[in-house]
Amino acid sequence: MKKDPPLSSSSAAPAGASARGLVWLAVVLLAAAALRFPAVFWKLPGETTQLNTYNSDEYTILVSIQAMDPARLDFNPVSEKDPLALSGGTFHTYFYAAVLKALSLSGWLELTTDKGFYYSHPEEWARFYIAGRALSAVFGLLTIWLIYLLGRRTYGETAGVFAALLLAVAPSHIVYSAYMVKNVPETFWAALSLYFLWKAAESGGGRDFFLGGACAGLATATRFSSAPLLAMIPVALLLRPAGKRSPGKALGAAGAALLFFLLTSPYTLLDYPSFMKGIELIKTAASGVRHADGPLQKLFAVSLSAAEGFGVPVLLAVLAGAGLAAKARTRADRFVLAWVLLMSLIFFKAGRESTAGRILPLMPLAALLGGRFLAAALRWRPAAAWLALAVILAHAAVFNAEHLRLRGAPEIRDLASGWLAENLPPGSSVGLAREPSWFSPGLVERHYRHPDHGLLNGAALVSVSSSDWGSNGDIDLLKEKRPDFVLLSDLEAEFIGRPGAFREILDAGYSEEASFSSSFSRAAAWPLPGEPTPILFTPGEIRIFRRV
Repeated sequence: MKKDPPLSSSSAAPAGASARGLVWLAVVLLAAAALRFPAVFWKLPGETTQLNTYNSDEYTILVSIQAMDPARLDFNPVSEKDPLALSGGTFHTYFYAAVLKALSLSGWLELTTDKGFYYSHPEEWARFYIAGRALSAVFGLLTIWLIYLLGRRTYGETAGVFAALLLAVAPSHIVYSAYMVKNVPETFWAALSLYFLWKAAESGGGRDFFLGGACAGLATATRFSSAPLLAMIPVALLLRPAGKRSPGKALGAAGAALLFFLLTSPYTLLDYPSFMKGIELIKTAASGVRHADGPLQKLFAVSLSAAEGFGVPVLLAVLAGAGLAAKARTRADRFVLAWVLLMSLIFFKAGRESTAGRILPLMPLAALLGGRFLAAALRWRPAAAWLALAVILAHAAVFNAEHLRLRGAPEIRDLASGWLAENLPPGSSVGLAREPSWFSPGLVERHYRHPDHGLLNGAALVSVSSSDWGSNGDIDLLKEKRPDFVLLSDLEAEFIGRPGAFREILDAGYSEEASFSSSFSRAAAWPLPGEPTPILFTPGEIRIFRRV
């Protein structure tokens, strides 16, 4: 078996840590925290903004908690509002609910079943998001620290520091670490499982196999997309020397995964019919059948998601590291490549469903490959290594400067809300292509969800769609219903499959009254267009039309 080559003078003892390495790790973690925690306070619920933030996925976990009745020992997240709640695991939902309870006992947060209270006191509702987002940020930092530890064990301390840096500056890891969603917590538990399974491959210890399996169960109970971790248990076993493989320990790891999964996501059994409905939804997304794309289209879609999620310079370092690993094929290389290739094949099959947020579980070990490349280059071609690092940091600086500018700038949905509040005549009718959601200005969404707390002068919200405007929508009834105003964003036009919708509205006898646009630097978004990237859940344009 090939021996892992030393990558630098500081990585001669992969299991150890030098003072210099710990200092650099501290610098990386501080920088990562500075990029994540301020965004926790971005676009919280307020008087004129959306009550449930502009990332619609953030509200999902709150809907799940609202469905539960702890007094009756009912922790089932399924409800009429979200019948497919079991399409994801419940571990992080329970974890977050426990945090909310602790915060309420401390007096920082008020818990009540009176929804009107939160509409009247949006600052209290905002605290739910602050708590959930801060939790994601903490999990994000823990993942960066963990990938340093794994990098130190596999390729040496230099590679570990570089891997932590690459993950710290990856755009989707930064952005999702400030969202109240399960992607980053799942990524942490998946990385922790892989850390213990690699230790098991090294030592063959039953404790490491058990912990690797247990964390695999917790990762899968957070989001079902981590289920492929089970395949890494036999990988860890096979990487042991031929005479030192213990199938019993691997079976114990699989048993631990099942046990911890069921303990933290029990309604997969207790409400099996709802669980299977959720699984059907996941299978549909994972198969990519919604788009019927061919192999080249899928490859292009996944490549764009990877470029968006990693940033192009980091992605190139990852690919270079994968090439080195494929050539050297050390035990560590085989372990890391097994996970990266397995997840890459799954994401390729899903095609356009493999968004930059969904590929997060792949990113820590992919960053490890990038760290392997930079550490090797530092030894063999120092000038090239420093140049590559400079390009990576320059791109990260441009992206984050633009990211912070966009988050600090007036949100165009808020600007549209202000225009509507000032210019909409009392009793007007407003035509919408889709049910108000994160596509829509905050006042429209608030008026739709809770009219008593609206500021739209008694406006009537009218569907101009003959289809289900809650999920699909259209503007095919516009000429028939003729509302006084029509409101549409470029994202809604894309979702209803009408790229020329703005022109259609004008042709239907309307004039444009107001428009609001938001742009994202081409240099920061490259190779994506110069518009807000999908991971920021920000439309590029909103237009308001008046009937002529």
